[in-house]
This record gives sequence, structure tokens and C-alpha cells, in this order.
Amino acid sequence: MTSAFPAADSEAVGQAAPEAAGEAFFEPSAKPSSAPLFEPSPETPLDPRLNRLPDDFGPGRRVCLLGAAGVAMASLGGLLLADGLEVYGVDRDVYPPASELLERLGLPVHLDWGPEGLEPRPDLAVVGNVVTKRFPTLPRLRERQIPYLSLPQTLSRLFLNQTKNLVVAGCHGKTTATDFAAFLFERGGFAPGWLIGGDSLDFSEPFRRARGEWFVIEGDEYDCAFYDKYPKFLHYRPQTVILTSVEFDHADIYADLAAVKAAYRRLVELLPADGLLLGCGDDPAVREIASLAPCRTVFYGLGSGCQWRASAFAPQGFGSTFTLKGPVGRGLKLTLPRPGLHNALNAAAAAAAFLEAGGAPEAVAPALAAVRGVRRRQEVLGRWGELTLIDDFAHHPTAVAATLAALRAARPGRRLLAVFEPRSNTTRRGVFQKLYAQSLQQADRVFLAPIDRPEKAPEGDRLDLPQLAAELGGASTPPDLDALAAAVAAEARDGDVVVLMSNGGFGGLGAKLAGLFEARGPQGEPPRSAAAGRAKRVGRAEQAAQAGQVGQAPQSKPRPPKRLKSLDSSPDASEAPQSAADDKGSKNAADSDDSDRPVAAVSRLDQSPKSPTAPNDEFAHCRVLSQTLRHEFKNLRLLRAALTHRSRLGEPFAKTEDETDNQRLEFLGDSVLGLRMAELLFALRPRLKEGEMSRLRAHLVCETRLAEVARDLELGSYLTLGQGEITGGGRNKPSVLADAMEAVLAAVYLDGGFQAAGRLVERLWRPYFEHARALVGFGLDSKTQLQEVCQKFRLGPPAYRAVRVSGPPHSSVFTMSVEADGLKAEAEGGSKKEAEQEAAKILLELLSRRLGVNFFEPGAMP
Repeated sequence: MTSAFPAADSEAVGQAAPEAAGEAFFEPSAKPSSAPLFEPSPETPLDPRLNRLPDDFGPGRRVCLLGAAGVAMASLGGLLLADGLEVYGVDRDVYPPASELLERLGLPVHLDWGPEGLEPRPDLAVVGNVVTKRFPTLPRLRERQIPYLSLPQTLSRLFLNQTKNLVVAGCHGKTTATDFAAFLFERGGFAPGWLIGGDSLDFSEPFRRARGEWFVIEGDEYDCAFYDKYPKFLHYRPQTVILTSVEFDHADIYADLAAVKAAYRRLVELLPADGLLLGCGDDPAVREIASLAPCRTVFYGLGSGCQWRASAFAPQGFGSTFTLKGPVGRGLKLTLPRPGLHNALNAAAAAAAFLEAGGAPEAVAPALAAVRGVRRRQEVLGRWGELTLIDDFAHHPTAVAATLAALRAARPGRRLLAVFEPRSNTTRRGVFQKLYAQSLQQADRVFLAPIDRPEKAPEGDRLDLPQLAAELGGASTPPDLDALAAAVAAEARDGDVVVLMSNGGFGGLGAKLAGLFEARGPQGEPPRSAAAGRAKRVGRAEQAAQAGQVGQAPQSKPRPPKRLKSLDSSPDASEAPQSAADDKGSKNAADSDDSDRPVAAVSRLDQSPKSPTAPNDEFAHCRVLSQTLRHEFKNLRLLRAALTHRSRLGEPFAKTEDETDNQRLEFLGDSVLGLRMAELLFALRPRLKEGEMSRLRAHLVCETRLAEVARDLELGSYLTLGQGEITGGGRNKPSVLADAMEAVLAAVYLDGGFQAAGRLVERLWRPYFEHARALVGFGLDSKTQLQEVCQKFRLGPPAYRAVRVSGPPHSSVFTMSVEADGLKAEAEGGSKKEAEQEAAKILLELLSRRLGVNFFEPGAMP
């Protein structure tokens, strides 16, 4: 069966309410606590029935933004304020650029994650993706029956449901392309709305409600919230999609390139029949995904196979010129005040979308000549004589290469000094070790900052900075940021271009360097720009945060109103709890997979599995994991065996006489899990029939679910793997994680008996158990239910169509599709009827997300 969403995602919007018989089973084991954040409060799944807009929602209602200190979340706050709603935020700390935006909006922020942040009671809570299951605010959210939505759900329900939406997606360039497109649509007279995931230099605010029929929004592939594990862009109701590029990235949530492609395929499949996919035709992965589009597809790029083709590209000062030739009319000669071929392609995509929407060709050139783009994209922080300091967001090797090539062309003959920080969840890992060496070779001198929070990358799968420095011919690797600033300042001379590359604030390095450059003596052009001032403010905020002064407000922090209590936190209390599944390192900034804010992280540097280079207690990692499992092992060798992959025993340094792998335990754990799950289903779901229980159990014990539970435990970081498996990304492979999870259950069973293993299953599978209930019917088959939904919401009758029949006559496989409200789903089955039922179920999931109503829940129909 072909699903409408990635199979690895489990905690979806379409969760079902627990039956009365099972309600107590999933209640939190303790009452809401105001304990410090480094002591996680009990896991408290939110009530899925409250995942909706409240009744009579409108002007005057109160909205709480949980995780307000991100540009995207603050922008949502601005949209809500403009609609007459009363809005306030909750977060641990705020600093630029979000603090500046919040201050301009007059949006107060409660500086504490405790339950007091929900007093007085809001009518709606917007849950940001910085929030994890263990945040102490959540028990109060459920206790007080407060409706909640994720940021993308809120945008979809309130701002994207009455507009034509241009969704700009892709691994690279989407923030800049979104800004360019919004600027073109605005200058071209469309009066669009927009939401840009960065600090735009072209608009007073990075957001606006649509006054016309179009809304331009950055389509982020990151997930929405801890309960909504789908990419944000699946909520955005696209009419047109710009797809700039598809590459492997975000290693914390995507296992490989295939998983990334699957996410973009789901976005493309959401396009209506009269929609438009505008893809970069120079990218083979984009062309592959475009072949599945249910609508017209047009390519832009440099190649002859592109309908919108950029040609005659030439650098021009700190900008460029090029010609854009389209399907009709003469070529447009364009000037762009941003350097680099990659920016020209971003501008070509924006121009093509504008012209395809009916924009006037004569409006394109003057608009692009005036566009300034987004901060931290080749942003000049200051000049001292002929020495230039530039800040750039580049962190993926492709973006690093594009940035350096652009600056090399823009400043020919100058020395180029690259200062790179491995900060994101992907750059910390060794997956791009060779590619970084190739990308950074373009610089004349390279400085490598220490890996930010290295413990967040598995020890055996971490970027090797000394090796990278050696491959670059002796790049500098100072031990800390102060030493890094001193080394760069000592090396830089008049005429050099120094570029800082990080997807975070780089610890205020821009401000440190600006101070060192200013201290040299008389300057040709002191940095008195707003950008330089902003660099200093960011530097002060980050330095305070790193010193543990999280409760001390940065200069531009908005003051909470008197009715809210702003609590100064100790360094420990300021740290937010994280988990492998929930820590996405994002402040809701649509282009970032890592937060600028300091977050707590559990160090595993001294807790790693024993290896030739880590002569620690051979059971150290087992002792740590046993605490997480809440089971004190009598025989730690059982747990060590459960965590040992078969690839380890092939290594020459393996203790083969004492170590054993987890294959036999995996076999036993499968039976333990299956039996306990059968017991739970039998006791807690008395109305389910045998077939329904079998389907539900299969959903709960499949490889995908086992891998998700393992990720919740951060099990990958405890595994002992062979070097080949480590290199191949084994710590995040679903098959490896699923096998290890079953082996751990078997180890608990052998050590403590079936009751101990059963308690562990109950606790770990709790978040998935309630959601899985949505797979079971409630008296209506899916086709009938879909028909009723379409009638109730006046969507028109669903249209079924036979797609193909494959296989031999005696064992044919039927593929059927169904469409409604511009959405399409497709599924396979052993008969047409079975395939139609499965397709209808998938379409119901899509409509549940679009309309914000869980159609799998009894009583959900209005």
C-alpha cells in the first residue's frame, strides 16, 4: 500500500481519543511539577481530542506561543495580533533577531517553562517544535483542557485556507527564494501575504496577512511538533511549489537520501490538478520527484531542458547579471545585488513563479534590482579599509561551496579566509567528511571552530576535525572561540575577505572579530551599519547564555507584562529537557535544523560503548541506559549483549570469548513484545474484533514503530557496532534500531521476568498506542466515512479511478486512486474494493490534517 505520508512518522495529528477502558492506563504517573527543567517531568501525551481550534475562535481570544523565541513563531504571533487576538509567549530566553521582532510587536514573553506560563488560561496554545514530551508545561495543558495546534497547523487553519499558496521548498536557498518571490509578488501588485523563515531586509516584518489571493511561504522539511512528526510543508495547502534542490540533510530526522526524497514526494503529491510544480531542472533528484506530480510541471535552471533558463551569468561587483528566457516572450536581462550563481537561480525561480501566476514581465527587472534578501546570507558585517567581514548561513557542504565560489568571483584577487563551525545535527556527523574537504578547498585559509555540542553526535559517527584539517593542508583548529577569534584576527590583513559560516550565532564571533579589527587603529570605513550593531547584540546575548546567565535579558529583549511573572533561572534550571526523537534543535526558523539558543544535552563522551580508544568501564553505557529504562539489571552482560550488533564481533579487537551479539535476544524479544501487546489490546480494547486487534498489533510491533521507540530512548548512541556499520549510518538505521529494541526487551525479560518487561512495554509504547487506534474502524468503512466527510464539508463527491492492474491473473494487484477537495490518494489491494478502501483511508488522513478534524475519532463529525 502506498501511504500519503512517510511511513516512519507515527505521532500524527490524526490521533484518536482513548476509550474509557484505557484512559487510566495512559494517565501521567505524577501530577504536574514545577521541578527544574533538568529533571524531566513525567511523560504526558496531550489529549488528541484537543488538537483543534477552540469554538468561536476570533478577535479577543488569548493565544499562548509555547516556544516563542524563533523568527517563524514570532511571525505567527504578529499575524495573530493583526487579527485582533491577544498573544503572549513562553520560552526560556530570547535574543536577536527574534527578540527584536517580539519587541517591535509588543508581544510579551514569560521566561519560564513551568506550568505558570499557562496562567491565566489561554484559549489556544501553539506548540513549537522546541517543546518535547517532557516539558513541565504540558501536564497543565492537558489538565486545563486547553486546545492546542502546532505552528503549521495554525497557519493552515487561519491563514492558508483561503489563499493560493506558493510554497518554496528545497534543501538549499528556500529562505532567499521566498524573500525574492514575496518581494516580486508585492512589487508586481498581487498584494500577497508572506511568511519568511529569516530576518528579511526587504520588509519591515518577515510576515504579512494576504490582502490579495496569494500567500508566499517557506516550506520547511523539518517536523512540526513532538506529536506531529510530519514535515511542516505538508500543512501548507500548496497551489504552486518551487522545489530548489533535494539532497541528504537533517541526519537527526532523516535516515538517508531516500527518506528526504520521500518527504518531498509527499509535498508534490499534495498539489491539485490545476497546480504547478516549478522545479530546478539541473537537479536529477528534483526531476525524479517531479515525475510524480499530479499537475503541470515546469523546470527552471541552466540546462537546455529547462523552460525557464538562466543564461549569460556574469559577476558584477557584489552582485550579478543574467538573462532569463521563458516559454514565451523575449529574454529578461536582470541585475541582482547579490553575488553567486546560486542566488541567480533563486531569483530565476521567484521570477518564473511570478510570471506563471500572471505577473507583468516589465515588473521583474526593477524589482530584482532592488531586492536585498535576507540577513546572514552573505551579509557584510563591516569593512575596515579593504578588509571585509561577511556572515553567512552556509553549513551544508553544497552551500559552503556555493558561498565560497560566489565570494571568490565577487572579490577576485582577494585572499579568502573561511571560518567554519560544525553546529547542525548533520554537520556534527562524519557523513560529509570528504565533501567538506572538497568544499572548503576553495578558500585560501580555513579556520575550523570546535564542534558545537559534540555529544549530540554519536561518538563513532562524529566529524573528525583533525582529519579534516589535515585534508585541507593544515587548517587552523583553535581550541575555543576566543582563540579562534585571535587566530583569525592575527591572520587577516588589508584586502582579505573573511567569511563566517554557521547556521547559528557562532558564539558571537562576528562581534569579537569586529572589536579586534576596530582595535587595530585608524580604519578606512568603521562598521557603523545596522548589521554590525546587530552582530554585537547577538554576541552579547550568546556570551551571556554560554556563561549560564540565561535569565538575564539581552539589550533588546521585550519586557513581560506585569500580569506575567518573569523568573530569573539558574544555569541548571534554564536547560530544557531533550530527547533524540524530539530534539530538532530548532527555534522554528524555517531554514535551520539547530537552535541558536543554548540547550541541555546529555553528554555521552564518557558513556560510550567500550572501544580500543575508550578504555572505560565496559558496562558504563549499560549502567546509564538501565537508568533510562528504569530497570536495575542484576546481570549487565544481558544488556551489553542486547546492545552489541553482529558487525562488532567481526572486528579484530572484539572480545569474542566474552561478547555475544543480539540476534538470539532479538528473537526472544519479538515474542515478549507480541504477547504483552496482545494482552494490552485484549484487556483495554474489549470492543475490537480479532481482525482489528491483529491489524493494530501489527502496527504497534512493526519495524517502524520499534525504531521510533528506540530513537525516543536514544538507543543508537548506546549501540556497539563494527566500524563498517558505523560508517554506513548504522546508529540510525531502522532495522538496526528495531532489532536492538527487541533485544533490550528480551534482556529485561530474562533479568527481571515478564512483569518487568511488560511494564517497560506499557511505558515505551504509550504515545503510539492511542494513535494506532485510529487505524481501526468505528462502524463505518473508509469509503462510507469519506463520503460523509465530503458531504458534511461540501467538498464534492470523492472520485475513484482505476490506475493499473499488475501481476498474474490468479494474483492480481489493483491500484486505485481517489480525489476530493484537490487532494489525491493512491493505494494497492488484492481487489478493487480493497484498494479503494485503503485509498479512502489515506485521503481521510489528508483531510484530517487539512481541516484540523480527526475523522478517525468517534463523534468527530460536526
